[in-house]
Amino acid sequence: MSSRISKARVYKKEPAATQSGRNNLGYWVLEPVVDIQNSTDRLMGWNGGGDIRQQIKLKFSTLNEAEIYAEENGIMLEYIKINERNFKLKSYAENFTRKK
Repeated sequence: MSSRISKARVYKKEPAATQSGRNNLGYWVLEPVVDIQNSTDRLMGWNGGGDIRQQIKLKFSTLNEAEIYAEENGIMLEYIKINERNFKLKSYAENFTRKK
């Protein structure tokens, strides 16, 4: 098994549906594509794999930085498009105004 990463996914970190805040978001994540065969531990019954590359997640502030890193290290990128949510800002007072 080679320790080099040859293919990786890149996507923009977005909040979960239950998360209302925007803090610590907006960065790009590069994670390797790893074909893993999970095995079950016979003693404890836990699932696990032997490849620790599945735990790697590199963070970049821009997509360009992630692309430069991948190019320098010979990594093919797979882009994942995530739909960004649109926020409609409104005030509490708008709940009591008449709709036309």
